[in-house]
Amino acid sequence: SFVCGDVFGTDLSWLDRDATVLFLDIGGNRNYKPVMKALSICIQLMPRLRLVVAKSIEVRSFLLRSATGPETVAHDLTASSRLIPGEKQDDDKEAALELAYQIRRRGGEWPVSLIYSLDCGPRLRYLIGKKRLPAFLSRQAPLLECITVSSGRQEHRERVRASSGVTPPVRSQYMQCARL
Repeated sequence: SFVCGDVFGTDLSWLDRDATVLFLDIGGNRNYKPVMKALSICIQLMPRLRLVVAKSIEVRSFLLRSATGPETVAHDLTASSRLIPGEKQDDDKEAALELAYQIRRRGGEWPVSLIYSLDCGPRLRYLIGKKRLPAFLSRQAPLLECITVSSGRQEHRERVRASSGVTPPVRSQYMQCARL
């Protein structure tokens, strides 16, 4: 049977707990976060699922463009399924901490125009949305601070400065491969 309902609503009694296939279309070209939230809700309430089809251009692009896309999706679904009911997952905080960590590895400052080129860039883009970077950065003080420098290429003058904190050792790609 086919049912249609609001997965973000309070009454989820319409969900068939014994269903093995789910087609998820939450309407419009949604960002990554709402799609992951909807998937998490369904996966928690439908334990017999074997196939999930999620209609989302954003998630598709993320999975195809990011080398760690499948791992990130699995991590996000696992993390959200462990939440205590009523507890909120703070993806923005997690993304800001990862961004600060990456910026510290590169000297403490990084051009805003190049943020998506960092290792955490693809995940950050899909967590916060395509056009929400300035708003996201402005909410992350004092961890991240936006500054403008007077020298350098025009497109690289707006920068993000990470507050002091743990700076990881820089390991080369070859060292990481050798440990595998």
